[in-house]
Amino acid sequence: MSERQGYCHLVAYLFIFIAVSLWPAPSLPACLPQQTEAAQVKPPVKADDGDPFYRKLYEDGKDAFESGNIQEAVDDFEIAFFGYLDNLPRLLECYMYLAVGHYDLKNVDKCKAALEEIRRLDLETHMATAGPSETLLKRFREVQGEFQKPRKFTPASVSVFIQSRSQVGILCVDFSEPVEISVALLP
Repeated sequence: MSERQGYCHLVAYLFIFIAVSLWPAPSLPACLPQQTEAAQVKPPVKADDGDPFYRKLYEDGKDAFESGNIQEAVDDFEIAFFGYLDNLPRLLECYMYLAVGHYDLKNVDKCKAALEEIRRLDLETHMATAGPSETLLKRFREVQGEFQKPRKFTPASVSVFIQSRSQVGILCVDFSEPVEISVALLP
């Protein structure tokens, strides 16, 4: 095939492609049922809305929490969060209510578990879009701070000894177990 014939084939393919692209779409034959406006597909429910069952549990949980019925709120949020696994801001709010609620009910392990899920799923990055109430946010920060306080180290005694001319050792004795730290000095 010559070079000229190759260009002719290319031009023919392009012409056919353009003609097919611009050709109007055929309408359905009259014998096929036409889609009426009522039968058209409805847009999916927004992610914020969620399933009505879980949305009701979420709203009931918020109301119970605000009215001081913490046990009822926790029971509602224990189920409601399943409906928001794809909606991370709302999931964060559910876990915040669970952490504060379990803390208030003295369920320390469950409170820690809720805080761990927030950390593990990196949900705090969605705090701005979650928009929790000021009361919830304040209580959540208090609970979070309770379990994330740095460990205070108060040694019972500190001993310094010299191992060699270039190394100094420091022995700090905590109340539970001794810790040895070696520091190398540069000449």
